[in-house]
Formats: sequence, C-alpha cells, structure tokens
Amino acid sequence: MASTVSTQRRSAAVAVHDSDNNSGSDDDMQTQAVARQAAEGRRITRIVFIALLLDILSFTIILPLLNMVHFAYLFFFSGMEYTLTFLTHDKFNFSNMQQGRLLGFIGITSTILQGGYVRRVKGKSAGRGDKSLVAQGMVGCTLGLLSIALCCISADKSSDGNPSWWLWAGAVGFAVASATVVNCLNSMVSLAGASQQAAGDTGKRLGDFRSAGQIGRALGPVFACSVYWLSGAAVCYLVGAVAVSVITLVFVAAIPATTIVATSAKDVAIPSPSRLNKAS
Repeated sequence: MASTVSTQRRSAAVAVHDSDNNSGSDDDMQTQAVARQAAEGRRITRIVFIALLLDILSFTIILPLLNMVHFAYLFFFSGMEYTLTFLTHDKFNFSNMQQGRLLGFIGITSTILQGGYVRRVKGKSAGRGDKSLVAQGMVGCTLGLLSIALCCISADKSSDGNPSWWLWAGAVGFAVASATVVNCLNSMVSLAGASQQAAGDTGKRLGDFRSAGQIGRALGPVFACSVYWLSGAAVCYLVGAVAVSVITLVFVAAIPATTIVATSAKDVAIPSPSRLNKAS
C-alpha cells in the first residue's frame, strides 16, 4: 500500500514538472515570436524611412546635379567633337570623303554599341545599370580625347601627313560616349524623384535637363575652337580629357546608384500581419 502511494506521488510530481516545462516552452515560443515581429517592424520602418529620404534627395539634389553634369559634359564633348573636322583637315589634309568616312565610322560604331551592348545591359539591370553605363561612356570619352591628343603630338613630330592609329582609337572613344552617356542620363532623370512630382511633371524634368544640355552644346564649340586655334590641337584635346575626367569623378562620387531608380514608400513591399504570424 505504501509503495502504491509513493508511486502515485512520484507520478504526480512528474506530471507537474512536465506541465511546468510545457508552460515554459510555450512562453519562450511566444517571446521569440514577439521579438521576431518587433525586429521585422523595425526593419520595415528603416526601409520606408530610407526610401522617403532617397526620394527627397532625388528631387532636391540629384536632379539639379544631373542637369549640371549634363551641361558640363556636353560643353566639352560637343566642343571637342566640333573641332574634329578642323583637326583632320589641318593636320592630315583630309578630303570631304575621308572626313565623312571617319564620322560615319563613329556613327555606325555608336549604333552597334547602343543596340548590341547598352540595350542588353539596361534590359538585364531593370534600370539600375544607367549610372554604370554613363560612367563607362565618360571614361571612353576621356580615353578617346587622350588618344586624339597623342595623335596630334605624333603628327607634330612626323612630317608624313598620315594619321596614326590613335585617331581611330579616339573615334572609338567618341562612339562609346555617344552610345551611352546622354541616353542613360535621360533615363536617370526620368526616374529620379519621380514619386515626388505628378506624372505630368516628367516632361518638365526632362525639359530642364535637355535645356541644360543644349546650352552646353551651344557654348562648347566656341570654347573649344578658341583653345584649338590659340593653343594648338594637342592642348585643346588634353584640356578636354582632363575636364571630362573631372566630370566623371564628380558624377561617380555624387550620384548614388540607389537614388536613380525612384523608390518611394508606396513601392516598398511591406509584409502583411498574416505573413508575420506565418514567419513566426
């Protein structure tokens, strides 16, 4: 009889102990679920805050900076491009056909690059490759201008009157720049700060951007021709190469790629409460 009572007492103690363990494990699971939900809520809050901040920066800072970059780039690029025919006639005595062949080479190469390379990169990156493509085009322009400057130096040293291969290397750099920079800058401006303005204001943003570029395109040849005839062809293209390299550095440092694609709070995928409960 005594052993039976002792056994019952031990069974009751074990049952109470198991009940306490189950209750403790349930409390731990609930605590962990609440902690996970709180962490998810903090993460979503940070995402929304960063998205709104980037969108405001796109509207107040990035757009004017892109306009300035567009103006400065076209100021030097169009000026150097404008003097290219002066160079080929003055240094190498090119005929109209030879100049047309050179310009046609630049145009055809630019078309091939734009259709075969730029289109594929933009298609795969869903708009996030614009900054990289612009930087590549500016680097290509810088290298092209340096190549033409070396061509001018080589022509001054030799008297055969034939252009070196540096001229065609410079033409390739011009083609890379033509295929990438302006087109991708247009894409960036159309996306940056889009959610801060009405849909109808996209035309205004692009209009301001294009106006800045056209001012640079109009004033650039005046500057480039002045430097060309006053200081020489080599100095002209060296100045252009240094200027475009500085513009490239400013662009890469000042334009964050994450602000190019307009991201607003309404675009952030916020999980529903059911998803949070499921995750917990």
